Amino acid sequence: MTLKRRPSCFFFVFPTYNQIYSLTLHAIYGTMMDCKITKYKARLGLMAWGIAIFGVASAALIIVAVQSWVGWALGLLCVGLMTLPIFSVSYTIEGNRFSIRSWFQKGDFPIDKISEVRLCTGFLASAATSTERISIKFSDRKVLKSAAPLEISPADRMRFIRQLMEINPYIKFVQ
Repeated sequence: MTLKRRPSCFFFVFPTYNQIYSLTLHAIYGTMMDCKITKYKARLGLMAWGIAIFGVASAALIIVAVQSWVGWALGLLCVGLMTLPIFSVSYTIEGNRFSIRSWFQKGDFPIDKISEVRLCTGFLASAATSTERISIKFSDRKVLKSAAPLEISPADRMRFIRQLMEINPYIKFVQ
């Protein structure tokens, strides 16, 4: 009697549903628990309040000039378009990235690419709603596609800077 030899086969043992479920939950909650999310409101300076007052005054002029429901609609649209982008600015630090959110804009930036942080004041157009700002320089010019620094104005500037420096200890702080 001779035995015929069968070809060797590869068998894959599928894990049970419970093993898959617990593995994915562990992976999801593990990464979520490691990631701390901090949201900072924007500091609202005189410039922001001035733009808001100008928006309300412009709306009042439109309402008085048109004197109909069209005037009210245009006035409210004017107030909304001038004030919502200013009063909706916030800054969020999540993991190794920080983001700037506004009513219609969003920007994400890597914290590990920050080379220098500086306290500054200025009136230039930026994502800052106050003249008391933080100037952020990146080591890689591709992040902003510019050599100019990013200027932001979180309400608690020093806490924001401390948190950035905890994540990236190589950031140079200039006062």
